[in-house]
Amino acid sequence: MVNARPEATAPSDPLARTARARRVGLAAAMVVAPWLIVLSETGRSIANPRGKDDIDPAVALAIAHDHTTMLRWSSFAALVGALLLVPAVIGVMQPGG
Repeated sequence: MVNARPEATAPSDPLARTARARRVGLAAAMVVAPWLIVLSETGRSIANPRGKDDIDPAVALAIAHDHTTMLRWSSFAALVGALLLVPAVIGVMQPGG
């Protein structure tokens, strides 16, 4: 006969249920984070093809005016990539298993 009631004893590791999802999420962060940074830098180099010096405010504003959408998506990719670096580092620090 199959016991329909859950066991009354608690498992030894309360986070064992989510171990696989955490491992997959950390591995995905390790793969995706660097590529988002590369995508961001690629977008910035496309927006500034001749390598204009954007230290001068007039040149920086001209570049931003000419490539507004590209720079916004590039900044968003850099932000998400930087945020994903935290779980990527945590995943690297995890012991194997």
